[in-house]
Amino acid sequence: MRSEKRRIAEDRSFFAEWKKWGPYLAERQWGTVREDCSTDGSAWDYFTFDDALNIAYSSGEDGIAGISDYEQHLCFAPAFWNGQDPIIKERLFGLTNEQGNRGETVKEVYYYLDNTPTHSYMVMLYKYPQEEFPYQKLKLENFNRDRFDPEYGLMDTGVFQGNRYFDIFIEYAKKNPEDILIRITVHNRGPEKAHIHLIPQLWFRRTWSNRDEDKKPVMSLEGKGLIQTECEKLDLMYFYAQNEPEVIFCENESALDHFPREEGDKRFNKRGINDYIIKGKNDAVNPENTGTKAAVIYDLGVNPGKPVTVYLRLTNRLMIKPFSDFRKVFSKRIKETDRYYGEIIDSRQSRDIKNIQRQAAAGLLWSKQFYCYDLSKKVSQLDIADDSNYYSGFNRNRNWQNIRNDDIVSVPDKWKNPWYSSWDTAFNACAYAGLDPDFAKNQLYLLTTPRFMHNTGKLPADEWDFDKIIPPVHAWAVWYVYCADKEKNRNKGDLIFLESIFQKLLLNYNWWLNRKDEFGNSVLQGGLFGFENNDFCDDLNIEGENRIIQACGISWMSVFCIKLMAMAIELSQINPVYQETAVRLLDEFFLFGRALKNLGPQKIDLWNDNEGFYFDRMEISEEGQVYQTGIPSITGLIPLFAVEVFDKKQMKKNPDFNDWLSGLEDDHEFVENIKIMKEPGKNRNRLFSLLDENKIHRILGRVFSGSTFLSKFGISNSSMENSERYGTENKIWFPLNFMLIESMKKYYSYYGNGLKIGFPTGSGNFISMLDATTELSKMLINLFKRNENDVRVYNSGQSSLILDPNFNKYIDYFEYFDPGTGKGSGSKHKTGWTGLINNFIKNLENDTEI
Repeated sequence: MRSEKRRIAEDRSFFAEWKKWGPYLAERQWGTVREDCSTDGSAWDYFTFDDALNIAYSSGEDGIAGISDYEQHLCFAPAFWNGQDPIIKERLFGLTNEQGNRGETVKEVYYYLDNTPTHSYMVMLYKYPQEEFPYQKLKLENFNRDRFDPEYGLMDTGVFQGNRYFDIFIEYAKKNPEDILIRITVHNRGPEKAHIHLIPQLWFRRTWSNRDEDKKPVMSLEGKGLIQTECEKLDLMYFYAQNEPEVIFCENESALDHFPREEGDKRFNKRGINDYIIKGKNDAVNPENTGTKAAVIYDLGVNPGKPVTVYLRLTNRLMIKPFSDFRKVFSKRIKETDRYYGEIIDSRQSRDIKNIQRQAAAGLLWSKQFYCYDLSKKVSQLDIADDSNYYSGFNRNRNWQNIRNDDIVSVPDKWKNPWYSSWDTAFNACAYAGLDPDFAKNQLYLLTTPRFMHNTGKLPADEWDFDKIIPPVHAWAVWYVYCADKEKNRNKGDLIFLESIFQKLLLNYNWWLNRKDEFGNSVLQGGLFGFENNDFCDDLNIEGENRIIQACGISWMSVFCIKLMAMAIELSQINPVYQETAVRLLDEFFLFGRALKNLGPQKIDLWNDNEGFYFDRMEISEEGQVYQTGIPSITGLIPLFAVEVFDKKQMKKNPDFNDWLSGLEDDHEFVENIKIMKEPGKNRNRLFSLLDENKIHRILGRVFSGSTFLSKFGISNSSMENSERYGTENKIWFPLNFMLIESMKKYYSYYGNGLKIGFPTGSGNFISMLDATTELSKMLINLFKRNENDVRVYNSGQSSLILDPNFNKYIDYFEYFDPGTGKGSGSKHKTGWTGLINNFIKNLENDTEI
């Protein structure tokens, strides 16, 4: 067994905790709900970027390229100072929505370059300007721009002109689970020698305050360049710093009171290291060389073309020569990492494609975070914080007091979205499926545990509003991950995982069923799109009791239902009683199909046979009439996702289900409302779908039309007509394209080459469903790969990124893309769901043209 796979197996079996230490430090803890104690819930304003220098966090820690143990008792991260900035660079900077037209985006330049599932080897690159970091310029310029203007980022300020910046590579290599070697290499890309302070920092998360019961840990200087840490939750740990640098200590305590009745030692507080280095305040740090936070200081003069490297080590062993084996260990881990990716990345792909895949995987693995949020405790603290009940107006998530999160989670983006979201978690898990199936399954299961799932069966949406309604895609993701893992393990599925999570998904499914709609037969008659949780209907300014009636709510529930039915049929091989559950779900799938055709008292049919698409309807309350909107929206695509195919063996193993199905197939209404193909298809499969062949053809005819949803870079979330008529922002989202591609694969597994579609519509080019998924995957990949002009399309307009060899080999994984130009927008580090690029590349493993 290869080394990384062996480590994964050892961690799975608890033989060795290789994942105990990892990149679990957030990139932004300030401005989060976890730190918010405001009266109105304005988390961004209550705890700002500027506050983070003075105020100790209550629920987590942040840093640049940092690591911690999986309970985040002890943290490490490097900090920097270029001699110009007003503060040391110890955390990433970005804006809030109120501060700019493209708020909630990080204004920094950094890249995740490598990582393994056990974090045995990790690399991140941070680019640091040599002149003063333009904090105020970024604030002012973004504040003066409106939402139609482009984002003003760090690259736009000119601080990288003349290449006057440092490239700082932060690398980690584990010799064993409790022995972490750290190598930081600084490159001066400018024309002359430049100085930088490299300030590696080690500190304890503040768990010893009056709000917790932990004994206060301590770290102390035990020799030149040697720090010892003592914490009752960890082994004794030793931190070694090469070349005997200066070491200073302070406390991870607030310089100012912030949290109600905050207590703690204000001497040598959190900003002590900053004030010692920037302001020369010797009394800001503890002369006794002890505390809960420490820093080692390297003042480096770096010449162009002559990088400087510093070695550090965090280990549970006392060592005489802690740096003697660095070259050997790093070389070994790098070779093992190359071998690991050599096995999961197709060797026939180009170097560019392999680079895209490797960095996408790295970003996904770097985006793990320790997440601590005990809502019951927080509500209690707020209730008793002030005798005048000053905080009584704070009510966010109060009915979710079951939330006791203290876990490693995959977050959408460690700066913009440093929290889990059940919607993002689902797609992140799909991206993890080919990389670390154990973690993918862990994440999906985690959200269904009592510490996350509400006792009503609802899954938490995200920390800003756990009650937010988002599409139920969790079952879809569970089934995808289970099947991918089963295929990887030679058709042996993890039935223990599937059965344990299936029971929880049924609770969630019943929660959705118990949501009462006024018609009583459709579960959800309104919009529930989900990709950015809106579509063009949100821009129609619907007033009063007027309502939009959309197909997507029913369709999402149909997707949920059919995936649960697939799980029940799979689980029947270990317990025949699951056949009864499959029968119940089949009945409900029929009801959803009927609801699409007979919605409410008016018997509304959301299908427009003239147009060949599902159209939204608008009910005008004063008139009591229902009108078709006339504009196709992406909600009409969602019924395609409600599909599943069962092979001959699966059907044969479920005689009770087959008998029930045979009886229903003679029911005209049943056959009308859902499509179950009596005739065996390709490989004698059976198809279950909301759509017949005619509707599949016609919906895809709309989807693959250049005047509606198809762009040269993939499917967008809104039609071109909507964009022109309503001014909505057209976007290419990877999850939408991913679900479409996976659904088309299902149809192909039944129809084979017997069902062909025009691609693009009207071109006269008719291809199979499988070939269409190939073409669509290529379009999405073309956003990233170098084109004939050696340019990555998502970088359009940024000449420095196109031409500079120290930029153009590094990849940004944007949140979404412009369908016209392909330019990336939103978060630059959305490697959770944009990491699905690896899934698209895998679709083309037998194609030599990418």
